[in-house]
Amino acid sequence: MNILVTGANGFIGSNLVKKLVDAGHKVKAMVLKGTNEDFIKSYDCEIVYGDVIRTETLKEPLKNIEVVYHLAAIPSNGWTKKILKVNFGGTKTIFNESIKANIKRFVYMSSLVVHGFKNFNEADESTPLIKACWYKRPYIKSKIKCEQFLQEHKDKMEIVIVRPGFMPFGPHDLLASKELLGRLDSGKSIPNINHGKSKICYIYVENLCDGLILAGMEPKAAGQTYLITDDKPPFITMKQFMDKLCDEFNVKKSDASIPYGLVAPFVGLLDLVYRIFLRKKLPLISTYTLKVAKFNLYFKSDKAKNELGYKTKILFDEGIKRTISWYKEFFKGK
Repeated sequence: MNILVTGANGFIGSNLVKKLVDAGHKVKAMVLKGTNEDFIKSYDCEIVYGDVIRTETLKEPLKNIEVVYHLAAIPSNGWTKKILKVNFGGTKTIFNESIKANIKRFVYMSSLVVHGFKNFNEADESTPLIKACWYKRPYIKSKIKCEQFLQEHKDKMEIVIVRPGFMPFGPHDLLASKELLGRLDSGKSIPNINHGKSKICYIYVENLCDGLILAGMEPKAAGQTYLITDDKPPFITMKQFMDKLCDEFNVKKSDASIPYGLVAPFVGLLDLVYRIFLRKKLPLISTYTLKVAKFNLYFKSDKAKNELGYKTKILFDEGIKRTISWYKEFFKGK
């Protein structure tokens, strides 16, 4: 099958390109010109250049394509208007160009942030979306608006929306490697919020890519929305996740805990400063980060298992081992 992957040089995109190529598909890997192509340059794919907010750059990448996997986005906790412009405006642009190019199926990578933050236990796709209010963080607002837009235009093309587990992890995740793995690797501890007891659904990137491929290929997926999470174990706590990373780095586990109620007002004030005065900069810590650590964010992927045959192939412990192994090899000598 002829496939276009946008955001192909990113964390999830690069892993998806490899899976698709290995499965025998003909893949165009679309990247923004001037960005790093190291993760995909050795794959047997065609690297093409395009910008999702510039219509004229999308015609060539979309030629002779059957399925589009739209992953290109700015995954940021910041407040810059560019996030909404690229994530929402870019989705509308490439979707409209895909209609003109007679694309059969459009698979959109969304996020569980569309449901907001409160305690979820065994929640599923039927959970209502929150409203894209003006005060919402641009990244969250963009994902809500994209889903609403695609639902309004589902008669134009086969559309599949995928919401991955709240905590995707695995090789090529440079953001987590720099902020989290790098800190642990240097021997620094990271305290828990509320003792790290919150439940969270998670997804190892190769398992997520298996789910994405099913979403793009299975006829019954057309017009559907799927949660893709790992289920072995069904969920983890934040402390379990951090402790497992500490084990792999052979560093001391942290038993320190900070009450959410104590730190939230200060982080909220810091977030406000960034929103008003430092929009173009990324907050050092945000209310988004704290809420992920505070609430039970446990969603299940029963629909994907029942309708698509999705299975968790790589278990949590093995996924962590592969992630740390990649990290140590990638950053060796850097």
